[in-house]
Amino acid sequence: MEGSGPGSEVVGSLTIHELCDCGESGSVELPADGGPPIQRGRLERASRASGEEFDACVVEVLGEAPRRVGAAYLRARLGGPRWKLLGSLRRLIAAGVVERTGVTSGTRYLLRRAG
Repeated sequence: MEGSGPGSEVVGSLTIHELCDCGESGSVELPADGGPPIQRGRLERASRASGEEFDACVVEVLGEAPRRVGAAYLRARLGGPRWKLLGSLRRLIAAGVVERTGVTSGTRYLLRRAG
């Protein structure tokens, strides 16, 4: 039976692997933004990371994003201060890895696909 409640699309898309491999802390959080589950292990790893290691976490999250996403979507999955995320996004945009559209609260980010 198909559900139609909040989060039903996300829950319906979970695989057994995602349910069993919930990261280092063993928990997954279903976000209110309709995106993929927030992996606590990755959130903890990203909050401790810096530089290229943090940039790799940003790319990983953008690669899983269902559409162009705002900074709030990324911060929910990466943690840390706002300046850390924005610095990473600036580096990734300059490197041609991430595409930015919009301004102020309408700013959205998308991982550029190779090809």
